[in-house]
Amino acid sequence: MEIITLREDYIKLGQALKAAALVEDGVEAKLVIKDGEVTVNGEVDTRRGRKLYDGDIVCYNGNEIQIKKIRLKKLKLIFHGRVLMYIKSLELKNYRNYESLCINISPGTNILYGDNAQGKTNILEALYLAGTTKSHRGSKDREIIQFDREEAHIRMMVERNGSTHKIDMHLKKNKSKGIAIDGVPIRKASELFGIVNIVFFSPEDLNIIKNGPAERRRFLDSEICQLSRLYMIELANYNKVVAQRNKLLKEISFSGRMADTLEIWDEQMVRYGKSIISERKKVYQPPE
Repeated sequence: MEIITLREDYIKLGQALKAAALVEDGVEAKLVIKDGEVTVNGEVDTRRGRKLYDGDIVCYNGNEIQIKKIRLKKLKLIFHGRVLMYIKSLELKNYRNYESLCINISPGTNILYGDNAQGKTNILEALYLAGTTKSHRGSKDREIIQFDREEAHIRMMVERNGSTHKIDMHLKKNKSKGIAIDGVPIRKASELFGIVNIVFFSPEDLNIIKNGPAERRRFLDSEICQLSRLYMIELANYNKVVAQRNKLLKEISFSGRMADTLEIWDEQMVRYGKSIISERKKVYQPPE
């Protein structure tokens, strides 16, 4: 029996068939569902948009799919609150110098070694990209794809608290990247955070020590965002408020207009800033 893990409250019937690789695409899913070949909890359902919840069982062509919801409260109790995570495998296709690559990764320490310019850093970049949607080099998607290809593919398998998750990322030269978790497409990159936690150090990261506090805050913010979704949201809101407030200050200095609205932005900046500081303290000063 195939198990599909829910990250949201539900998954649609057509998406479930694709996530379980029982159909090639949405068109095939629509046809087999419409023809009455799919059952949900023992009954035929011809609605491709039928919402499936925790405990639902889907049958098609002799295959069964069970829908399960991740229960975060239970996971946090495992290992006395510690999150155990490691990357199981990585597959690359048309990615930089790799036309095709598949490597298995052990739970312990892994060492990549070899001559220069053989692609060691490219593997690390792919791991970081699959976990954060961004390259540590700041490269654009079209720069990562092989020269004579239109798209590249990354697949990363992650073990987290006893559950295996599959992250698929399609990079395209002329379109935005597509990302799916356990076969289910995601709309926002923020949905990827929390699956895999990655801290990446490169020679450029010496700037964390050499440069001022802004560089250190940027680095720490990027790591905390992987641990706390609330922190990521509050940080984004704080940055928006600061940008808007700075724009207003410029307008006030030139024309004096809308000076009475500055207090509103000050209040929002304080509110988001207070939440950010509170979340930072939880990481920097954990309770004994």
